[in-house]
Amino acid sequence: MIDFRKKYGKIFKLLLNEQLGEAIEIYRKDVLTETSDIALSERFEKLCSDYNLMLDFLHKGFKDDQRASLYQKLIVNLDRIAADSLLSTFINQHISTQNISKRKDDLRLSKEVVKQNLELFVAEQALLDLEDQNEVKKKRYDINTQHFDFMNKMFESIWLSEQWTTDDADFFEETILSPATDMVDAMILVSAVFLSNSSVFDPYKTLLLLNISKKSNDTKLKQRALVGWILTINERLKLYPEIALQVKDYASDSDNAKEIIELQKQMYFCLNAERDHDAIQKEIMPDLINGSNIRITRFGIEEKDDTSLNDILHPEATEEALDKVEKSFQKMMDMQRLGSDIYFGGFAQMKRFSFFYKTMNWLCPFTINNPAIANALNSIGNENISKNLLNSAPLCDSDKYSLILAISQVISKMPAAVREMMSSDEVLNFQSSVQDPQSDTYQRRLYLQDLYRFFNLYPDKDVLNNPFVKQQATNNSALFVTSPLIMNNELKTLLPEFGVFLYKQERISDLKRLISAFDEAESDIISLLNAHVKLKENNYEEALSEFNKILEHQPDNVNALTGKAKSLLFMSRYEEAAAEYLHISKLRPNKIVTQLNYCAAIAHTSKAESSLDILYKLYYDNPDRKDIHRMLSWCLLCSQRIEQAKAEYEKILNQTDNSTEDLLNAGYCFWINREISKAVDLFIKHFRVLPNKSDTRKTIYNQFVEDAHMLRKNNIDKLEMNLMIDLICKQIGTN
Repeated sequence: MIDFRKKYGKIFKLLLNEQLGEAIEIYRKDVLTETSDIALSERFEKLCSDYNLMLDFLHKGFKDDQRASLYQKLIVNLDRIAADSLLSTFINQHISTQNISKRKDDLRLSKEVVKQNLELFVAEQALLDLEDQNEVKKKRYDINTQHFDFMNKMFESIWLSEQWTTDDADFFEETILSPATDMVDAMILVSAVFLSNSSVFDPYKTLLLLNISKKSNDTKLKQRALVGWILTINERLKLYPEIALQVKDYASDSDNAKEIIELQKQMYFCLNAERDHDAIQKEIMPDLINGSNIRITRFGIEEKDDTSLNDILHPEATEEALDKVEKSFQKMMDMQRLGSDIYFGGFAQMKRFSFFYKTMNWLCPFTINNPAIANALNSIGNENISKNLLNSAPLCDSDKYSLILAISQVISKMPAAVREMMSSDEVLNFQSSVQDPQSDTYQRRLYLQDLYRFFNLYPDKDVLNNPFVKQQATNNSALFVTSPLIMNNELKTLLPEFGVFLYKQERISDLKRLISAFDEAESDIISLLNAHVKLKENNYEEALSEFNKILEHQPDNVNALTGKAKSLLFMSRYEEAAAEYLHISKLRPNKIVTQLNYCAAIAHTSKAESSLDILYKLYYDNPDRKDIHRMLSWCLLCSQRIEQAKAEYEKILNQTDNSTEDLLNAGYCFWINREISKAVDLFIKHFRVLPNKSDTRKTIYNQFVEDAHMLRKNNIDKLEMNLMIDLICKQIGTN
């Protein structure tokens, strides 16, 4: 967040606390001395005069029945003055917004002229449809060029507009919802209002977006408006109780509450875009590249006709490759179906076209009528390619524009056969991966992806107030459902399930904020989540206490029992942990993971040998389960069967997908077997890939302490641990 917002934040906070006098003093000291806006200064001085008059009346002992309402009006008045001052400061902070503001000032059109221009465009488009299409191409381009230039000015004018009145909100609501307004224009206007509201909050812009989301029958327009007011929700709305009440009423509807929770989840999928891209690059793309002799069609995955001698001699290898590619491709499609933004990484490099120099184009609905892509469409030539792209559901509007522009630059170099293939319905047709491309959920997801690209890739993104990163969080956050402006009983019943979502997404700081919105024992799920958060943060004593509280009235709650067992295990209370896992295994006798955890616990007790009988049977029945193989190898170490453990770890290391934990545990095995050089090499590989490299020595020490019980059983004492730490650090080249 930009620093200049902090001084305004103080003023807004004082106004929310109804401390008008102090807010006036800070405004005069921190804002008025820096402003050159005469109109704002005059408005402020008029407010001060009214406030001083109120103080004078009070001082003289006059009774005033209107004092409370007048005081509230003065608070609102200063709120609007401060907001307009913030806008002025915001504009002057950046050359780009200064230039836009200058252009905005050239557009001083009346509301009648705005409405007339929007309606005239629709009429002209209708007339063109009646003419001979072979003769109207140039005319259509000229009309679109003129209109999109007008819409760009409108977009910029709204973006940097001062605080609205109720008349402004009413006018734009009527205009946007009018059947005489083109739907693309309506969506552009809604996005402009959202951008303005995200830059400097305006309660009446919020009201407009709220009303559009309630009244529009068009899915795309409705979702743009909903996202717009939700992502710009601001506590300053409390100063406008009539609007705050409408927001509260909207969120109190059960269907709307579910939609808000769904939107909240989608925000986190956007935040995961870069992480998902990395996963695709590391886990999925290698399989697809290795399967380059495989063709993906709308009928499935097929092998190309060219066969090699190896295919004939080893047909099973081809089948395995086909299966691997199909699974990788399906994994990527499943990610997309569940909400992941799988295209962000690929399209992030395609936002440098001049098309994106205009702010409006980042949030403009995809339309082939946009004159900024006319040359690109002419270069492509074949209309089917553009139509297929327009209908390709998985791509957000911003990425569709990027792809059109990218294709236009390379299509002339493509063979004719490739260009012909691209015009077929088979290419760019991803509909099968989308359950309902016209649904509210899906259209909202695409718009959020547009916004995520805009706020993270826009050339002057520093000027933006990014709604995907909240100021109160220490890391990326998108949490808005805890806002008291929308919190209600209907929404609160859905939050525990959403808390589970946050836990799975590893958004622990946001989960803690969500938990704090509940009273103690208000929800069993929240209590469980709170206990698991303490467990994840290594607060084992507190976690154990929380799990025990839950088990007092739910003695067979498996989730709480599992948490309790984990807490005991991490506290090295192995026999107690084993007893809990034994209890869980009786409740869920066929759960392999519980049996593995039981073995992990008893491996550190005098009954370590008994774990091997369980593990050998599990391994025999499930030879492909790597977790069983890993636990068997570990328990062999704990049982001091080093030669057998070494044989198992050598098998694990020969596999291509071994983990960093495998490297660590195999290192222990070779260390105990006195193969020190091999052990050091494995330890170095393990510790080098860990995310926290700021204090390598401490990291190694903590890891060895955690596994000290097993090391001591195998005659590795504290002295040798310290020597090994020094040896590893010397090899790594760190102190």
